[in-house]
Amino acid sequence: MSTKNETPMNLLHAGKIPNEISKALNVHRVTVYEIRNKFKTTGNVGRKPGSGRPRSARAPVIVKSIRNKIRYNLVRSMRKMAKEPSVSEKTVRRIVHEDMGAKSRARTKKISLMIKPRQRDLKDAKPFLEC
Repeated sequence: MSTKNETPMNLLHAGKIPNEISKALNVHRVTVYEIRNKFKTTGNVGRKPGSGRPRSARAPVIVKSIRNKIRYNLVRSMRKMAKEPSVSEKTVRRIVHEDMGAKSRARTKKISLMIKPRQRDLKDAKPFLEC
């Protein structure tokens, strides 16, 4: 599949002139000239590498520090992890989910099923039940 910048270049290589290409593709004539000039200077019609906005919050250094914190302590909260590298909690969650492919789960308290504490609870509750 060709991109929108490759189509005018293909037509230019086929021998069409920029005015014909602009009318056929319904783009401005200057756009066709700019694409042609870009191809002449760089040899490519795509974006230059590194031309986008750089990753600042999810930089590899921060991702690595979050990964190490999770390895060191699996039950550490994301809020606490967000405070140390001074990034937002949402960024930490995005790192855990998207960059690391992990899932976060909330810790829940489990019911104590041991017999001795259960008997102690019943003994403590007996005076309230007899009223």
